[in-house]
Amino acid sequence: MDDSNTLRGLSLYVLARHPLAFRFIEKLLAGTACVVKPYTEPNGPAVEEDRWILIVDTYSVKDWPVIASQSRLNGARTIILIDQLPSSDEEVRLVYVGVHGIVLFENAEHELAKAVGLVSSGGLWISRNALAQYANRAAGGTLSSKSNRFTGREQQILFFLERGFSNKEIGNSLKISERTVKFHVSNVLQKLNVDSRRHVPGVAFTNN
Repeated sequence: MDDSNTLRGLSLYVLARHPLAFRFIEKLLAGTACVVKPYTEPNGPAVEEDRWILIVDTYSVKDWPVIASQSRLNGARTIILIDQLPSSDEEVRLVYVGVHGIVLFENAEHELAKAVGLVSSGGLWISRNALAQYANRAAGGTLSSKSNRFTGREQQILFFLERGFSNKEIGNSLKISERTVKFHVSNVLQKLNVDSRRHVPGVAFTNN
């Protein structure tokens, strides 16, 4: 499939805090018709384009969850490069946080350009199981997966709770008040049947 028309004029920003990683990603996208630019921190690009994609090297960018979440609010569709594929439940939570594509480093040479093409046209580059879970939830259905107990906002909150974020940090990442975060945290803990956020990581991964 020729994605040249889909990608033509598309602004593609790359966030990699190691120059070799940036050049590697840039090289992989050299054959596309999109414009590859470095993502400028801390505020990101002054986006004037109608559509843009952010590609994040999670190996060199440790705070990528916050960046993906905030970029979503600025209209970005984010693709992350990771070294290990998460569970399907975790993939669904990533989508709610703002990730539209998940590509393994080892598959980047063959998949990254394809992922950009699909994401740019409004699709999601995630596993089939995760896509089925996400589509089912969007349609109001119920699957056996534990992740379907949570609302979209609760999926976001759970994602950050699993990584040890405080209420203030979660609020800053999602651009919501601490009071709102506290409300959703309480609902998440209740659904996980735990009385403390300290127990969330183990319980959440056990339920996957």
